[in-house]
Amino acid sequence: MNRPRGLCWSCYYTPGVKEQYPSTSKYAVRGVGNGMNCTAQPPEPTAVPPGPDKVAILAERAARGEQLFHEGDAIV
Repeated sequence: MNRPRGLCWSCYYTPGVKEQYPSTSKYAVRGVGNGMNCTAQPPEPTAVPPGPDKVAILAERAARGEQLFHEGDAIV
């Protein structure tokens, strides 16, 4: 075991293998919008102010694999 995720060198670099094992690093960033993947911007901004309704919209965007925030979203 000399590679991350407890894999040997050859397994770690075998295509498709390391994707099956989650990172064990405490510094790994996880979740939607972590900057590691390019996601599409939402098609249109929302006028909903911050609050429970906005959280529901953000959850819908996350489920669709979009960025959580649009440049034109309401902030107040």
